[in-house]
Amino acid sequence: MPAGVRSGFTASDDADAVERLSGSKLETLLLPTTNGTLLDLSSVEGTSVLYFYPMIGHPDRADPDGWDGIPGANGCTAESCGFRDQFSVLRSAGVDWVYGVSSQDIESQREAIERLKLPFHLISDRELRLARMLRLPTFELNGTAYFRRVTVLVHDGIILKVFYPVSPEAAADTVLNWIRRP
Repeated sequence: MPAGVRSGFTASDDADAVERLSGSKLETLLLPTTNGTLLDLSSVEGTSVLYFYPMIGHPDRADPDGWDGIPGANGCTAESCGFRDQFSVLRSAGVDWVYGVSSQDIESQREAIERLKLPFHLISDRELRLARMLRLPTFELNGTAYFRRVTVLVHDGIILKVFYPVSPEAAADTVLNWIRRP
């Protein structure tokens, strides 16, 4: 692991932590969204895709030192664009909501929505409260905490399926394939 990086879990802990989430109910937690509201994911009705990602970069800003040396850190823009490109297909397949969740601030997320033309909202969990509640895998780089990439399918506040590890380029297709399975 590069200098300055701390992981919240080992690789086997990551898999164990996310595996046990299927079937569990989300607890009440209000988090800010890019539409200016606070959202309680436990009360969202219907089927939601929550994709947790480390950080959407900006073309005019360098990534943090050491970023490229962290497995799975790169690809957040590709993942978000994949959900954007498959948004109408996901909706047709029964997904009511798509939310991207990261520890980035709302201003950075709003910029990403506008620049990437995302048709859904992003959620900011700056203090990683949701990560701690669900025991999601995280890592720390140079004193800043980030989510590891995980995708969660939720229906009426109950976790149906957790996808981990996640390929950023294939995340939306992976969810669609699972929904469409016989």
